[in-house]
Amino acid sequence: MESFNQKFKIYRNLKVFLRICIAISISFILTRFDFAYLEAFFYDLRFKVKVVSPTSGLIETVSVDELSLDQLKREPEVKDHIAFLKKLRTYKPRNVIYTIDPSTLKGSNRDKETLADLGEKMNIIYASKIVPQKGLEENLQLAYPYNRWNAMPGPRTRERNIFANDNVTRRMIVYGFDRPTLHTVVAQQVRNDKKPIRGLYDFLGTTQVLIDFKPTGTYPEHSFANVLFSETQNFKENQIVVVGLNELSDSIHYIRTPFSKSLLAMPTNEMHANMLDTLILNRGYVEAPKSINFLITSILSLMILFVILKVRPVKGLIAIFCLSMGIGVIAFIAFQFFQYSINMVQPLLAIFACYYFFIPYRLIVESRQKWSYQRENKILHQVEELKNNFLKMMSHDLKTPLARIQGMADITLNDGGGLSTEQRKAVNIIKDSSQELSELITSILDLGRVENQGVKLHLKSRDINDIILKTVKGCEFSAQKKNIQLITELEPLFSVKIDEHLIKQAITNLVENAIKYSPEDSKVLITSDEVNNQIVVQVADQGIGISESEKEYVFEKFYRSKSVSNKDIKGSGLGLYLTKYFIGLHKGEIQVESEESHGSTFTMKLPLDLNESTDLNI
Repeated sequence: MESFNQKFKIYRNLKVFLRICIAISISFILTRFDFAYLEAFFYDLRFKVKVVSPTSGLIETVSVDELSLDQLKREPEVKDHIAFLKKLRTYKPRNVIYTIDPSTLKGSNRDKETLADLGEKMNIIYASKIVPQKGLEENLQLAYPYNRWNAMPGPRTRERNIFANDNVTRRMIVYGFDRPTLHTVVAQQVRNDKKPIRGLYDFLGTTQVLIDFKPTGTYPEHSFANVLFSETQNFKENQIVVVGLNELSDSIHYIRTPFSKSLLAMPTNEMHANMLDTLILNRGYVEAPKSINFLITSILSLMILFVILKVRPVKGLIAIFCLSMGIGVIAFIAFQFFQYSINMVQPLLAIFACYYFFIPYRLIVESRQKWSYQRENKILHQVEELKNNFLKMMSHDLKTPLARIQGMADITLNDGGGLSTEQRKAVNIIKDSSQELSELITSILDLGRVENQGVKLHLKSRDINDIILKTVKGCEFSAQKKNIQLITELEPLFSVKIDEHLIKQAITNLVENAIKYSPEDSKVLITSDEVNNQIVVQVADQGIGISESEKEYVFEKFYRSKSVSNKDIKGSGLGLYLTKYFIGLHKGEIQVESEESHGSTFTMKLPLDLNESTDLNI
């Protein structure tokens, strides 16, 4: 048996191990794929719902917009930019970043030289759209005479053939072929520290970081024309000013952002402002490594495995919904408060993949269990039928011969002629043994009726004291054989509605047990009283008692105390079980107080006002 249990335990553990392996394998396979487009959707969603990050307050933008074109009646020329820069210089800007190529501006050569000189003196940085490889740095230089301007890489990125492939700008280049971009240089000048930039990762010879985007319109924006013609257009001193095009006629001047995929979502000069602030405030988003994504996905897969195999279907669906929402909440908290981007698609796909993988398995297991239960139920029905047939046989085929044996034994004893002392002793043994067997059969028949729910209460008004006296009288012979004195102390009681046969059998069981487990020359006290609207009957003996550890088991079916199992005391272990059941039918209760070697007291309590509706099959 122990070997079988050990093998079963190994088999069960092996099944659990295989399930865990399958769940982890699903997680491993899912984390091998990026699901970039879907992941970008959840990434952008977190931007839309999170609280907008603070700005450094050091950046302002100037746009050559539709208002400028309308007031100038043309595209701004070199002389317009000269006038603009002279006015801007009065505000002592920290840096001026031009995203407009000055060599494309119309004007005389003299004006171009003036603009080139002015730009050199103001240390204007031209944001080049290219990131030259090593040895090709001259490609950054502007055409004469603007080659004196400080040109640096300031490209914009779009996720076209890589990542999400949706033309949205989410990343910025910090280093290109070991050369810092203008955003890195300007940010380091402002920060004046050597703290590493958060969220850096390498990609195709460049070092990039995810941009901490703010909604369009976050940064102060000035119209180019208003700066030229308005006296009230003020800049803060010591600011970083980004100058760029913002013409609705050409989408090249705009980018798509996590907040909007519209063609005109954000002007490029505001994009540069977001890039600069990301590095100035060092708020680049860190992407969770694959190991973390695998760990999260595996944990969720194992949780779903437990939910599917252990929880009921409705609760399972609720748990799946809560887990899905939970990973969303965790990802949002990490994104909002720690600038940490956790993949959401892989865990969510793992939840649904495990659900649809293990649900058929659960259905198969449950179908097999159902079939097994049906088969076992059929066997139980057959066993029940055999038991009923056996009980019928005991009732008709065993009790009748036993009655004949008892009758013939009585005749033999009463005849008295020709029996020696040994023969008379043998006949008495036959008589007592047949009586014990008859009582055992009666108890088993009663048990059969109880388990087949065939016991009915037949309530009639009876005096409990009369039943106690009749019971005591019937047990006197057994008591006299052991010289046990039966003492009754009965208080006057009102008649109550009870089933006389069942209550008499219950009291008889208690008194017979008291006699059976008491030593010779002892006493058994039977009392009755009315307490708290209940009839209380107690049977107290001076017998062997019951140990504290066995008290909770004495009313169980077929239970016999260890202290008597080795003694020559006969019993079926059904008497107290049936007694408790019969009293329970009357809405009463039975308790025992006992101390080993100091006797036992059984207390039976019956209600005075038992309802008539109790007269039914229980």
